[in-house]
Amino acid sequence: IMASEYVLHKISVLLYATAALLLGGGWLRERASGLARYIGIGYGIGAFVGPKISASFYDSTGSYVVGYIGSALLATAAVLIVFAAKKLTASMQAANEKT
Repeated sequence: IMASEYVLHKISVLLYATAALLLGGGWLRERASGLARYIGIGYGIGAFVGPKISASFYDSTGSYVVGYIGSALLATAAVLIVFAAKKLTASMQAANEKT
């Protein structure tokens, strides 16, 4: 039963990341074509490293809760960084228009 939990967890992570990339890809290419390649790189790194980190948490604690909490914290940090970058970009563009 634990093996099936592990496999289902990995499949759900992969499906979520793939759906997020596919559904957000068109919008991203239209809005930020220069940054679109970094999304693929981030997806690749996350898809490769994330399950291994989550598995090590599972091995040490016997539960996926730490992995889920860590993923939620990283996702929250990513959203905050995106909003901060948007705000910084807008202020830099406003400063450039004044000069």
